[in-house]
Amino acid sequence: NINNISVSGTVTKNGIPPATQHGFVFSKTNTTPTIADAKTSQGVPGAAPFNFMTNLIGLDYGSTYYVRAYVTNTAGTVYGVVKFYTTDAAPGPAVTTNSITASSNNLSLFGTVTSNGVPIALQHGFVYSSTNSTPTLADAHTMQGVPGTAPYNFARTINGLSYNTNYYVRAYITSMAGTFYGATLSKFTGGPIPPSVSTNSLTLDRETFTAQGTILTQGS
Repeated sequence: NINNISVSGTVTKNGIPPATQHGFVFSKTNTTPTIADAKTSQGVPGAAPFNFMTNLIGLDYGSTYYVRAYVTNTAGTVYGVVKFYTTDAAPGPAVTTNSITASSNNLSLFGTVTSNGVPIALQHGFVYSSTNSTPTLADAHTMQGVPGTAPYNFARTINGLSYNTNYYVRAYITSMAGTFYGATLSKFTGGPIPPSVSTNSLTLDRETFTAQGTILTQGS
């Protein structure tokens, strides 16, 4: 993982009496770390020269760590030279805008969270605009909460949009690292849909007409 460091060292002398402990000390703040800082305890070393190694795991992302080997006997603790290493920045979340379908003045939007990031994303959805070709959270948007574990497919239908209008849409995902967007897609909404009706029957009873009809579709 990018927030782990693999380190290696060598016990060049076991000392008298022989060493009872060895390992690595490390710190983000102390440039000459000691056993008072974080450390590994790797037991009694073998006969010198004795090579040893370990993985320092679960470190903070985007941080510089100072590391040095140590070996201890009853005479005290001695250290190797200090090495330093900077872990990679935390991986941000990622999302794709998959497709758009249109129906009259509605748009159905589909996206996929491809990575939840570290720390995990807190919000996801779609941003859309009829005027901004690269919409952001400053434009109209949906808020669909914490996404599931990637790959996570999600969708939303936006109702009540303008007729015969081109809308720009892209998926987004937000974590403490920031907001990340998928590619922009665009789609025209349709025109108004007329309603439809049928005349079913007409009867005459003396001077009274009785007419029956059915509204087939409401239209929009």
